[in-house]
Amino acid sequence: GGYEDDQDGGDSVIYTGEGGNDLLHSRRQISDQEFKKGNLALLNNCHLGVPLRVIRGNPDLASYTKMCFIYDGLYMVRSYWQQVGVS
Repeated sequence: GGYEDDQDGGDSVIYTGEGGNDLLHSRRQISDQEFKKGNLALLNNCHLGVPLRVIRGNPDLASYTKMCFIYDGLYMVRSYWQQVGVS
């Protein structure tokens, strides 16, 4: 994630998707996301009933990268929708 709209309930996740943000300046959402790349892959997972692997990143100040990544398991994409985001 990384967007204000993302929600993580542990065993269920609302993921905002990728794209449309201004990475070089404000880091805010500046355009609509499209169903391509990772967003298209999630749509296909939903339609085909194929699970996806979830890896969670947690802060770890003792690590060289300052993050610890943990494989969390297989998740199903149950639905998708379009709506105006927080930013």
